[in-house]
Amino acid sequence: EARVWLEGFLQETAAGVLVVSHDRYFLDTTVNEVAELYQGSLNIYPGSFSSYERRRIQELRQIAEAYEQQQEEIARIEQFIRRFRYKATKARQVQSRVKALERMERIEAPPVHKTLHFSFPEAPRSGRLSVQIEGLVKSYGGKTVFAAAGLTLSRGEKWALLGPNGVGKSTLMRLMAGREEADSGMIRSGSGVQAGYYGPEEVENLEQAKPVEELVSDWAPTEMVPHVRSLLGAFLFRGEEVYKPVAVLSGGERSRLALLRLLLQPSNLLFLDEPTNHLDLQSKDILLDALKSYTGTVVFVSHDRNFIEALADHVAEVGGGQIRPYAGDYAYFLWRKKQGEQPSILTEAPETPEPSQPQGSFRELREQSKAQKRELRRLEREEEQLLATMEELDEEGSRLEHLLTQEAVYRDGQRVREIKEQLEAITSRRERLMSRWESVDKQREQI
Repeated sequence: EARVWLEGFLQETAAGVLVVSHDRYFLDTTVNEVAELYQGSLNIYPGSFSSYERRRIQELRQIAEAYEQQQEEIARIEQFIRRFRYKATKARQVQSRVKALERMERIEAPPVHKTLHFSFPEAPRSGRLSVQIEGLVKSYGGKTVFAAAGLTLSRGEKWALLGPNGVGKSTLMRLMAGREEADSGMIRSGSGVQAGYYGPEEVENLEQAKPVEELVSDWAPTEMVPHVRSLLGAFLFRGEEVYKPVAVLSGGERSRLALLRLLLQPSNLLFLDEPTNHLDLQSKDILLDALKSYTGTVVFVSHDRNFIEALADHVAEVGGGQIRPYAGDYAYFLWRKKQGEQPSILTEAPETPEPSQPQGSFRELREQSKAQKRELRRLEREEEQLLATMEELDEEGSRLEHLLTQEAVYRDGQRVREIKEQLEAITSRRERLMSRWESVDKQREQI
């Protein structure tokens, strides 16, 4: 709300305005010129931020082409100099080319880190339900933050938590992530859910003595280790900065490092509290692309409208002790607010179809409900057991694959055949368990 007010004020004021911001939407609505600092020079671009970006992309493409052409020309000249340096008949031509190289105004290669694409480690498989909240109550020193609030998150959804500062958005995420305890009510995670959390307190838990690059290499999955330097560059650690020990980093640098740690860990549910606060526009784009392709569930708090619009497919408005869900993106949320509608959780729920059979007596309905609950608990227990067994099979498969890399094993043909047979048996059993798990998950959904 404060940002929207500021946008309107800056649009209407007669004063000149100079602003530094990493919020693309805010810049687009408030500026009519962009001043870019690039390689020691200040260049002015008239128009909106979006028009600057389009023009700048074209310019960088032309610079890159000119750089490649110049490098080819330099290579040809240097080859001529090396070839004829000691031939007296070519001395004049060699000296001419040496001077030409000295006079040449070198084109600097444009930055390429914006083209980096980052993908999350594969999200572990989980049930359809990610988190369910019922009757949530939370107070601090007599101040009620939540009073009988509820919310349900399903696998793969991207939720933005909206509301004024101080209404409980960050508290809600900490409660869902298990970082705080509710006073009463239920917060239940679905089967197989592995959550990751990024918030201010995570910054304090970083190992202080190790250099940045070494620490990130320790966190990274094996397949990501060769790309650690590129990832660090995307999160604004460049050049000599990657050799700094964590203890000497600024608060913003530590925040970026804590965010990178979270993104490198396999999970299927992410809680992100202001993840873009210390990122520039290029780093935001890289993070946004990764989150959009992420197959797990995301819950985030952000004041960056462009980030919210691009990522959220569900919105939860927090305030007044309640959580009001909107089953649509940010544009849908704004449209509903503009209509003056204040839907409750019940009106957001899908309509229940009329039963095809007579309802029966209250006693029959109660007994039917009890039977459904018993069956649901049984299915949940079976689902948890199936996921645990599949995880054990994955670990055993990894152990056997590791054995095949050992010289004493791969030189023993009989041993290799035995291990491969075990791996085939594990794969076959895991496929059967996965099929059963999908059937159980479908039955739970129907109940």
